[in-house]
Amino acid sequence: MTNATFFARSYADARAKLYQTARDTGGRVLHPRVMDGVRAADGDELATDAIWYGPPAARSLVVITSGTHGVEGFAGSGAQQALAHAAGSLLAGNDTAIVLVHAINPHGFSNLRRVNEHNVDLNRNFIDFDKPLPSSPSYEAWHRLLAPGDWRGAARAATESRLTELVAEQGALAVQAAAAGGQYAFPNGLFYGGTGPAWSNRTWRGILADLCRTASRIVHVDIHTGLGPYGYGELVYTGGFDHPAHARAIKGLSSVGLRTMGELGSNCHQVGGTMNQAVLDLEGRCEVVSVTLEYGTVTFDRLLHALGADNWLHAHDGPELAEAGAIAQTMLDAFYPDDLAWRDSVISRFAEVAGSLVAMPTSSMRD
Repeated sequence: MTNATFFARSYADARAKLYQTARDTGGRVLHPRVMDGVRAADGDELATDAIWYGPPAARSLVVITSGTHGVEGFAGSGAQQALAHAAGSLLAGNDTAIVLVHAINPHGFSNLRRVNEHNVDLNRNFIDFDKPLPSSPSYEAWHRLLAPGDWRGAARAATESRLTELVAEQGALAVQAAAAGGQYAFPNGLFYGGTGPAWSNRTWRGILADLCRTASRIVHVDIHTGLGPYGYGELVYTGGFDHPAHARAIKGLSSVGLRTMGELGSNCHQVGGTMNQAVLDLEGRCEVVSVTLEYGTVTFDRLLHALGADNWLHAHDGPELAEAGAIAQTMLDAFYPDDLAWRDSVISRFAEVAGSLVAMPTSSMRD
């Protein structure tokens, strides 16, 4: 079996591969979370699925999530497929189980979008909505540039040119910090965090609550694509510095290049409201670590071009527009390169990280 066989052509294909792999490798399918009233374009159901590998009564869990940002789920699903085939040998002699949580955002995965069915960026949605919503004056100043009302012809060329100039002038990390940190004022804009917990937020928290009923330790990684050097997976801690998980992550994962989001040398600027927060919120009920693995694809200005085009498309008539196919391909090019060498890098880097994650419950998380 080659690495290429782990990667899918569509959400439906990825889900079918997940279930076939579970049958072939002895995975135990947990209760699927099916979206109610939301279907794929072909009418198929959309769901977040979970597969368990290892001892049924394991108290230490390694949890791998994919598809928080929809279209980025192709890489995460491929990594999960590869890990499923290696789980038996990786877990041998360990009182540890691996849980693969597939397609946190199935609607975005199915529709080749980064956001969910309500244009919500799920990695900005895990905030306390009982408090005043955060403001983002820098995003507000750039909203019309980032989410333009016209994405055709000369207007598109001018917008893309200005975005490229902006990133060149200020640097990718500065633009990330100013524009991509999350905003709650423009429901039709980029990086929109929503007005309350989304379906995927509630579903992920429900899965974690179920796991934490029997587990005493949860080590988690969420797989993303887009930022950083092409083909490299940067492992990043995204929570608060004062959380006990930060010290545990540094102790257990520094050997595989862990960085803290926003620190010098990281390609990921600090953002709030990531899905990792749901894991960190379990502290006191479980001992936890939660990190993100981010694979580089294209330059940051090209990511913004793709996201702006996708946003424009769905703010209008979506799939009915003539540009729909080309824009969908732009999203794939930005977040799921059609390059075997890139996909090989996803698998090889993930194997390195997964080995360290499995080792943490018995060796690195003990204080």
